[in-house]
Amino acid sequence: MLNQIIYHINDIASRNNYNKFVHEPADLYNLEVSFIHRPEEHTIILLLNVPFVEADHLLTLYEFCVAAHSLQLQLNISVMPEVGRADLLAIGDTNSFQTLS
Repeated sequence: MLNQIIYHINDIASRNNYNKFVHEPADLYNLEVSFIHRPEEHTIILLLNVPFVEADHLLTLYEFCVAAHSLQLQLNISVMPEVGRADLLAIGDTNSFQTLS
């Protein structure tokens, strides 16, 4: 059953030029699942939330890691930039970018 789901995911991704984030059957266990309960039919429908992204909308994600920078002054001081909550930066192939937290 899991291999059939992976086959279906691969088919959708290739037909629509999507990048997928699920490659192996074991990856399916990390996805969110929603459900619909129909008691009159004695049925539970599971909806697997599979993430896709269009190839031209994929952004590379960088995380800002704070590192002290020493200054060559008479005093022994370090400078640590304050970035606030927006410590992630997503950069695309064009001029698009987005800060995230």
